Amino acid sequence: MASEFERFFWQQRELERALQGMRTMIETWSSIPKSILDSLAKLDLLRDQFTLPADYLASTSRILNGLAQRPAIESLGLLSSMNSSAVEALLREQTQIAELVKSLATPALDVQAALRPMLDSLASTEALLDLERLDRRWIDVTLQPQLAFQEFAKKHFSLAATASEVARQNRLGLLNSSAHLLESITKGLDLAALMRPNLEELWIGSIAKVNVYHTLDGELEILDLEQTAIDTDLAVEETRSGMIAKLGARLVNLVYNLNIESEREGKPPVFKPTTKALMACAVIPSRVVYDSASFAEITDHLFFLLYEGSGSAKRLTALHDESKLDALWRVKHLRLGARHDVSHGTERDAEKKNRQVGEAYLALIGKVVPRSKEDWMAAQLALYRELFEMLERIWLGEL
Repeated sequence: MASEFERFFWQQRELERALQGMRTMIETWSSIPKSILDSLAKLDLLRDQFTLPADYLASTSRILNGLAQRPAIESLGLLSSMNSSAVEALLREQTQIAELVKSLATPALDVQAALRPMLDSLASTEALLDLERLDRRWIDVTLQPQLAFQEFAKKHFSLAATASEVARQNRLGLLNSSAHLLESITKGLDLAALMRPNLEELWIGSIAKVNVYHTLDGELEILDLEQTAIDTDLAVEETRSGMIAKLGARLVNLVYNLNIESEREGKPPVFKPTTKALMACAVIPSRVVYDSASFAEITDHLFFLLYEGSGSAKRLTALHDESKLDALWRVKHLRLGARHDVSHGTERDAEKKNRQVGEAYLALIGKVVPRSKEDWMAAQLALYRELFEMLERIWLGEL
């Protein structure tokens, strides 16, 4: 007889298969009823919360309820009372934003709506502190996404102050839509904290800068904010920055789910939660590449998390046919090209390695050498998509 846990996991996989099928059909519709969108959002929430600890969900829910009553950082008692340079910067920039808001001839409710997702994104950090799952020395690292968003927000509040009413409303809409990306950008570090073994000492130091909002800002410059019918949610979702953050978060979420499944079956984690792997979880959804060096950093993190973390892929090949792990082998070849001298060895070996690197880029972006910032971003997005689809097949038990 199947255990309760096995039945839950079977239902989870059936839910995800149904959800994927619904999305495939819905993409062909010209108009999607709001009731269906709401149902899909609820299914997404159920999927994302399925493997999260009950105490973490309960604590996060309680904190969000508190923020609903009083939408201010001070409502996050543990976080706001910490002696931290990042917390001080967060509070200082909130004051600066409040001053900018005073210059807007716009109802305060609209402005609060643009800022509320940023406050909500801090609820998970407060919950992790509450449950003692987050080392307090990590706070300065944890708050980098919110600090990056506040810099983005200050710029757009300043521009909104002198804009026409149409442009002002569009900027506030873009702020609100962009703030929702924080859920994806912060998810990797949240899941890393939940995966961290109690005795695992995490490295405390700098990580790759959270630059999603910087690159997003550049991508949004092409918009004509004087238009009266801008779908700001769609505008943000269609940027490569937005897609990279969301796919990166979903990729890390699958790593987390596979580890929890293995743990509940009494087996070792598929992806060993080493310090390097956990740092990779934080970086993957929060960093957009722009040149060969930044792309090499991302391939490092993907390699540490997925290849090295799975015991040189041994624990993945035990779950899935080796011939269907092309995305993982692509990471291996790309890292070889970035971090090792491909000319090392015999001439034949060098030719093979160079060919593998070129074929990897060709498969991702249709050319053997990325030449521009747009090429590097396209390569990152394509690689994330391939890796996500690979892990999703494993999670859903597809052969």
